[in-house]
Amino acid sequence: MSHPIRKKTPNRSEPPKTYSDYKKYKSYLADDFHLSCGYCGVHHMYFGYQKGFHIDHFAPKSRFPELICEYTNLVYTCPVCNIAKHDDWCTDKACTPISNGQGYIDPCCPEYDEVFYRNEYGKICVETSVNNASVGQYMYNRMKFFLKRHEIFWVIEYFDDTLDKLNTIFSKMHNDSFPYFWEVKNMITKLEKMRQKYRKEQKLLNE
Repeated sequence: MSHPIRKKTPNRSEPPKTYSDYKKYKSYLADDFHLSCGYCGVHHMYFGYQKGFHIDHFAPKSRFPELICEYTNLVYTCPVCNIAKHDDWCTDKACTPISNGQGYIDPCCPEYDEVFYRNEYGKICVETSVNNASVGQYMYNRMKFFLKRHEIFWVIEYFDDTLDKLNTIFSKMHNDSFPYFWEVKNMITKLEKMRQKYRKEQKLLNE
């Protein structure tokens, strides 16, 4: 069983204003990226909402200062992904993010969701059968997608989503016959497995 790396694919819109300070685009980026990191998909509430989130320059501003305020080059990102990526770039051209199987896939590109996915426990994985699998592996290593925190945050949201589903099911139980009994039982069983996974990973994170 696999899951998307992010709940929704981000899509950059056209900001109503043009700014000379890229930080002023933050609220627009937050909306376009569904309040989540463009790279790993973690919700910004785990880092203090907008205040704690970063703005990454897909093509690094240190290498391409002419793009520092170019909205199409900005990514709403968590501090973990932004710090890991930093100013790494594999070519000498901003418009060429990939060279010799290394580089970066724009998180707003549909291909991003084809290259990355999560396994049943939320671990970020690279789909080896796609064309840019080697690029995905490069990003996986460079951006430290192997960190346990990426799994833990996903597990927390998994609980929230599953509980919402449980509430919906329970709301349909109007009599003693419980027609959804086995469906509820299966969901609760999955919840308990995820709870055990969360406790194990949380313990490792605190060591």
